[in-house]
Amino acid sequence: MRSRDAAVKQKENKDHMYDFLRRQSAGCLFWMFTAAAVALYLPLILWNAWPENDVAVRYAPMAEAFARGDFMYAFHPRCQMLHSMVAGIIAWAFGTNGFTACKLSALLFYILGALPLIGIARTAFGKDRIIPTLALYLLCYQIVSVLVAGGVRDSAKMFTLLGAAYYATRIQIDRDNILNYLLFGACCGLGVCVRGEMLLISIFLLLGMLALDSARHWICWRSVGAATAAMAVGSVELWINWKISGYAIPSHHLGGVFLEMFERIPTPGIVYGIFCLPELAAVIPIGTLLHLALKNEKTRGVLPWICMAAGIVSYLMPLFFLNEGMGWRDYAGRVFKGLSPVFFVTACIGIAVERKSGTWSGAKSVLLMMFALCEFLVLDQITYYDKRLYTSTRYLLAAVPLVLPWSAAGVEWMWRLLEKHCHVLAKRGVVTTSVICGALLCLFGAYRQEFNNRL
Repeated sequence: MRSRDAAVKQKENKDHMYDFLRRQSAGCLFWMFTAAAVALYLPLILWNAWPENDVAVRYAPMAEAFARGDFMYAFHPRCQMLHSMVAGIIAWAFGTNGFTACKLSALLFYILGALPLIGIARTAFGKDRIIPTLALYLLCYQIVSVLVAGGVRDSAKMFTLLGAAYYATRIQIDRDNILNYLLFGACCGLGVCVRGEMLLISIFLLLGMLALDSARHWICWRSVGAATAAMAVGSVELWINWKISGYAIPSHHLGGVFLEMFERIPTPGIVYGIFCLPELAAVIPIGTLLHLALKNEKTRGVLPWICMAAGIVSYLMPLFFLNEGMGWRDYAGRVFKGLSPVFFVTACIGIAVERKSGTWSGAKSVLLMMFALCEFLVLDQITYYDKRLYTSTRYLLAAVPLVLPWSAAGVEWMWRLLEKHCHVLAKRGVVTTSVICGALLCLFGAYRQEFNNRL
């Protein structure tokens, strides 16, 4: 009798705690997440003394150059400016070295990423999904150990992707609010200021947003506003590179491609005349054609398959012209690790559960398409531009938070299945024990690399 009363009391305490968290506002949950992230991972950041090659020879020296006012070196066109600039401000404000400043900058973008993630969970999945999604984001050890503790710029890329995903889900729900379009475009443009591959990703994201806009409106002037916002924000990187190197391009990889295609140096007049202004002018007619195509049921059903076939062909064609690179086994292993296997598998379970339960929505489809598009374009650009088989886990990890709400659904489904077949274990506090053990394992995964380096 006493054991039964103790179990009931324990369950009531757990429900009271969860209800308390559910009643908190999004801002309160964000500050609670911030406190937890700083308490758990600031020691790891300060303890880590082994920078990656890119951080040691690029980001950290650029941050130190920004702190001492050497802007010609700080805005070197080899790397986009956002991460190094924020790290340079931190180095100047707190007097830290470049490596520590880069790690603190990565932690800052990781924490700020919780804001759009809360919005995604609330908009596309409901308020009940916010807390488990934030918990998984906090305990996603690969993101912490690779993107945050390493001080790389992919944490800033993750923040821009989460911001774009949030406003994309808002556009799916409310396609008449111009502010959502403008902020979506600003997030895409900000991504161009983080990594070079974000240029192509942002273009395809804007095309997807144009499809959402054209499905309801004949004249897609909102999409023109989004594209203008993206160009305005992304032009900061373009003008910095032009002033320093004479090439008005957001990434040095595009310099050779531009010279091969047009046989001239990419000055601002040429870049805007060939790409930016014609693309803006083409938004409305393309949107009108998409509107007509999407009104036809047959065409609407064929278009996704055409896009998928074009994507597969664009990925497979460069594979026949590879010059060098890693083996297929190493490549597949990095892709698998870059998808964060534990969270990706549970996300697949969550997607299957929601599809079967009939709770799927258009906002969820937009979010899933964004995840697949980002991962595909990251892999495809390297094989296309560099003609070699190569990828890095951190390139792919930046998009993993997009599927964390489904990971929460998958974990919940697996736990309910266990609880259904193990009544006695559930009554004896397996929930609390499992949560504690899982959290400790994730924390060990985050700190494991540093332990291995020091041993």
